[in-house]
Amino acid sequence: MTLHLVTASPFSSPALEQCLAQLGDKDGILLLEDGVYALNAPSWQRRLNALNQPVYVLQSDCLARGMGESPALFHSVDMASVVELTLEYNNSLTWT
Repeated sequence: MTLHLVTASPFSSPALEQCLAQLGDKDGILLLEDGVYALNAPSWQRRLNALNQPVYVLQSDCLARGMGESPALFHSVDMASVVELTLEYNNSLTWT
């Protein structure tokens, strides 16, 4: 069980694409920092929503980038929840 932290925008980095290629059945994805920009593209929203793995979004990073609330399709989390997620998953891997 790995929590994949995606910090780079999919519009300027292949990080999210590479993350998806390595995603295991019991893994999860956390979009944070510029990674939340993936939610601006309907094509990325559809791809992420089609996953069997949970997708978490750091709400404060969405708000800091003027994006408003994250779509209800994904798990909106605060920083305390991020800490809980890192304890829940055995490993974490950051994609930049």
